[in-house]
Amino acid sequence: MISSGKIIAVGERTDMEKFWVALISIDGKIIWEKEFKNKKKSTIADIDIDSLDNLFVLLESEKIIPIQSMKYPYQKRRLIFFKKSEENGIYLMKISSTGYRKWTKRIFRKKNYDSYGSDIKLNHNKIFISYSYEGFRRLNNSLVKDESKIVTVLDHSGKTIEKIKTTNNKLLFSKNRFISASRESNNKNELVIEKDFRTFKTLKIPDEIKHYWLNEGMKTHKGYYFFGASDYNLGYLILGLDKNYNLLDYWKSEIPNGEDATSIIIQSDGSIIIVGKKTDKNIKLPYGNATYIDIIKLKNG
Repeated sequence: MISSGKIIAVGERTDMEKFWVALISIDGKIIWEKEFKNKKKSTIADIDIDSLDNLFVLLESEKIIPIQSMKYPYQKRRLIFFKKSEENGIYLMKISSTGYRKWTKRIFRKKNYDSYGSDIKLNHNKIFISYSYEGFRRLNNSLVKDESKIVTVLDHSGKTIEKIKTTNNKLLFSKNRFISASRESNNKNELVIEKDFRTFKTLKIPDEIKHYWLNEGMKTHKGYYFFGASDYNLGYLILGLDKNYNLLDYWKSEIPNGEDATSIIIQSDGSIIIVGKKTDKNIKLPYGNATYIDIIKLKNG
């Protein structure tokens, strides 16, 4: 929801050639709707909005070669259709509150590397983007695996200020100090919290939670909620923390059944609404198991 009380909605076309942005009134009327295209097929990793209601869209893009001629050893030359090229990357697009593209910046692109967008967070003068990459680089006439988690810091014009290597690439809050956390359990099942990308607290996750995957964080007047999935992405998970980031309590799905955590909303009365996607293995369809939107309301936190 933007400052005027209207709603920004975004989505992707199934062919990934374009993505769409719509401005919707609170009663559901479409004010405007526009499509945007990056140079390559793109999916949306995350979005955020600044104080002027400009939309920032973090994109994962890959280049698809529609048709090419290739010759393999001891074979005739063949035509290959829709082959993924050796180039993909992370891009940031800025779109005005009236639906016009202002600029697109390339954040990462490297031949023979795969990259994965994670989060984008804004404060009054900086943009923080987290992503990871993996690939191979040549060292002493051999190939060695090269992978890392990166936070790129930009100003609001899209100019890169710095790039930070980090073990935590789940961006949470960006006011006086930037708070980030480990996206998933380490081998000790810990939650590592950083201030300005330096560890300041490590929490042991209860043994009942076999493994967590963190999706987002929410502030309340009492402290914080961290939301994600538990037990190797089989069920929903909420971690309740106080203002000093101490773990107070947790809630997880009673019967984990393939839930995919999407979003969490805290209402004015303290109740919590969870939105996710659920797979029902008992319902078989021609293209796989049935999936549907899952909504759960928890009273009074």
